[in-house]
This record gives sequence, structure tokens and C-alpha cells, in this order.
Amino acid sequence: MIVREKIDSTDSYQQKLRLIKRPLLNFTLSRIFDKSAAEDIVQDVLLILCEKENEFNSNKSFHGWAFRICNFQIKKYLTKQKRNREDSCECVWDFAEERCELDPAQLIHNKEDKSELNKKIDFLLNNLSPQQKQVMECIVGGMSRKDARILMNLKEGHFNLAYYRTIKSCQRILKNKVL
Repeated sequence: MIVREKIDSTDSYQQKLRLIKRPLLNFTLSRIFDKSAAEDIVQDVLLILCEKENEFNSNKSFHGWAFRICNFQIKKYLTKQKRNREDSCECVWDFAEERCELDPAQLIHNKEDKSELNKKIDFLLNNLSPQQKQVMECIVGGMSRKDARILMNLKEGHFNLAYYRTIKSCQRILKNKVL
């Protein structure tokens, strides 16, 4: 196993890059469980390290410098993933916004004169687990996340997990099924 002292004591910058690659990959995989994304992040970090070779202070720890850059790249990746997830959830929010114009008591159980939108929402509700169905009903009902969490009697972390799983399930259902 490569240790920090060996990396920092190496004279050649290229040798340091070769030695740091595996520890960076292991660190990234511990934070991001997608191997291909982790490899991409490590490649980005190595490119940044190559570009900033002249900025490296040889009196400082190369290991620490590389890991700070890697940590920044991981945070950047996770932020991008979160934004993409929020952007791709717009279909569910569009359903909710259009559906909220109706009386909330009729939102889920109204069986007559359904538009295509209502059919899609009911299709989603029929294909979700009971907890996800409850979360979806709260979304469609226009309830805030905090109020929905209190109604469902869940801790914030558990509710957020159910919330994002519901949105992901809705995306998967709409992508794979044609009405």
C-alpha cells in the first residue's frame, strides 16, 4: 500500500502523479459509489494536477494538496448530480402544479372526466409503493415538504429519502411505460 510519506518524498512530479492515482480512486469510491464516475473524477483531478504543476509548492504536502483538489471535484460532481436530479423532476412538479388548480379533496380520488394529465398521475399512483403513494399524494396536493413529513410522522432524513425515491420511481415509470 502506498503511504503519504512515500508520495511526498518522491522527487519527480510525474512519479507523484503515478503514485497518487490509486489512493485518489479509493477515496473517491468511498464517497461516490459509481465506479465510472469516480474514475472520471480522478482523471479530472490528475488533469488539474498536471495543469497546476508550476503552482505546487514543494515545501508543502503533495498528498494533501491532491486530496483537497479531489474533495473539491467530488463536491462539484455531487452538486451537479443534485441539480440534474432536481431539473429532471420537473415533470412531476408540472403534474402537481396543474393538478393543484382543482379542489385538493378531489385531487387523488376524482374518477370522472379525467384529462391525460390526471390519467398519468393516477397511473403513477397505481405503480408506486404505499409510502411513495403517500408522498406523491402530498406533492400533488400542494403540501410543503415539512408538512408532509409531519403528516407522515417521519424524521427529516427518512422523509427526504422517501421523497427522492418517489421522484426517481416516477421518472422510471414514465420513461419505461407508455400510456
